[in-house]
Amino acid sequence: MKIPVPELVQEMVLKNGRAVMKFYGSSMSPFLKEGCRVVVEPVCDEPIRIGDIVCFRSEERLVAHRVISSHRSNGCRYFLTKGDHCLRADAPLTRGEIAGRVVAVGTRTLTTPYGRIMNFWLAAVSRASAVAAQGGDKLKRAVLFEFGGLILLVSRFF
Repeated sequence: MKIPVPELVQEMVLKNGRAVMKFYGSSMSPFLKEGCRVVVEPVCDEPIRIGDIVCFRSEERLVAHRVISSHRSNGCRYFLTKGDHCLRADAPLTRGEIAGRVVAVGTRTLTTPYGRIMNFWLAAVSRASAVAAQGGDKLKRAVLFEFGGLILLVSRFF
């Protein structure tokens, strides 16, 4: 019996407490490069934060994308994810659809205070690029400014 990759990784994470694997693809470029080693751990009862890179199933593949926002609807928390190199966000995910969280890339740990700040900043930039992409033809230019740690998207419509 062939077990699909997402279920296999989820089983490894739950059984061993972590899974170490190679990342393939360009959706998270340049943060995650083709062939880099990532460590995935279960989310358990820990909160899923803006900026976390989570793994989830998309068709028959395991995808690792960054959480760019979350919201609550009808008593359920939904997470919006997006690849750093992608223009559009993925469909919203529930906590149950998340197979694990990337906690390390190569030798870089992402769970340190510095790592969390960097991930949050990258999530803000990624979310701003998704907003800019939704603007279509009317949005001629989008400029990002950092103001006291806060990322502002300034749009100019012509």
